[in-house]
Amino acid sequence: MRGWPNGRAGVGVIVRRALFLLLGGLAAVPYAVLVLWAVSVWVSPAARTGRDAVVVITVVALALLCLPAFLQVTRDLERTAARALLDVTLPDLRGAADVLRGAVFFAGHVLTGGLTVATVAFVLPVLVTAIVDAVSGGGAVAAFASALFPGFDTAAATGAVVIVSGLVVAGSIAGGLLAPWCADVLLGPTPEERARQAAEREAVLARRTDLARELHDTIGHALTVTSLQATAAARILDTDPEAARAALGEIERIGRRAAGDLDYALGVLRSGEQAAARAPAPTLAALGDLTGDARAAGLDLDLVVSGDLAELPDSLSRELYRVAQEGLTNALRHGSGRTARLEVRVDAHARLELSNPVAPEAPPPRAGRGLTGIRERLAVLQGEVRIESGDGLWRLVATAPLRTGSRR
Repeated sequence: MRGWPNGRAGVGVIVRRALFLLLGGLAAVPYAVLVLWAVSVWVSPAARTGRDAVVVITVVALALLCLPAFLQVTRDLERTAARALLDVTLPDLRGAADVLRGAVFFAGHVLTGGLTVATVAFVLPVLVTAIVDAVSGGGAVAAFASALFPGFDTAAATGAVVIVSGLVVAGSIAGGLLAPWCADVLLGPTPEERARQAAEREAVLARRTDLARELHDTIGHALTVTSLQATAAARILDTDPEAARAALGEIERIGRRAAGDLDYALGVLRSGEQAAARAPAPTLAALGDLTGDARAAGLDLDLVVSGDLAELPDSLSRELYRVAQEGLTNALRHGSGRTARLEVRVDAHARLELSNPVAPEAPPPRAGRGLTGIRERLAVLQGEVRIESGDGLWRLVATAPLRTGSRR
């Protein structure tokens, strides 16, 4: 349980928990009335012949009074009170197991609330009377105890009152201390529900991570290529209008494709639909289009393919396509000399290697979002990635076993 707060916060906690217990005391009133009536009738000499009827009436009335404990509205009210007065966070549940746990909590709330009301209505007056007796020498408490326990002598009756009062106060205090924990256990999700909710949260976070990675790779690549194409078009607009128009056409084509990627991302964010349902999923079969975009942006790219790309599982081919896309984006954005070499080899493993020259004074590669995304993709594929810079070259090497992919 959480530590008890100090100062004003501690007073506020005590007040709120006392109010919570008093609410239980109000709910306990009909139960207390029924029990007092049944006991008074049972011990009455005039009712000896009608005790069977008293038992039947008591059982039926108690059963009717227990019905609210199993109602959904009761559990909703208990959760509302617990959130407001016990400072606990409780989701709304509708499972079958929630019914019994909610009934147990309601019973505990009524019991401890009844003890709290008894503390206020019985124990505190007895305590005040005992203090007055001690000061004035009176015997009001002893007389009350003797009347309450007529079969005991005065000392034993007084001791019984003290014991009962102590138990009532202890039960009330224990109820206040344990109420938040009980609310969390009995009104909150079960361990199985918590595990399912944690798995759902992890799935949502994983989907968001996938979406962020896709947006970074697709939109980032499109922006890089279009900005380079726009720069080239502006530079040659007067000297070579045809080439400038071709560059503008590439900008339009890549912009439409980026708009489709963005529309997919917005659809996932708005509706929470699974990424696989609508995701654009290019594979290495579209490697020619990707390298064509890079060459149109001014990159002198040497492409080498060894092996049959069609043998790659679709999941592996999709991820390697994104790795190549991010690598070419970095080559366009940070490389020097406007040259690069991309090699894809397929045998027992799939291997993708991209290298491009960098300025000698260029800083070493940092772990940006794109490189982090590459590592995440290869980790899912049980593959390896190596990113290094040296001898005037920036090099990206990604390898993954073919067996980890699926044909979906």
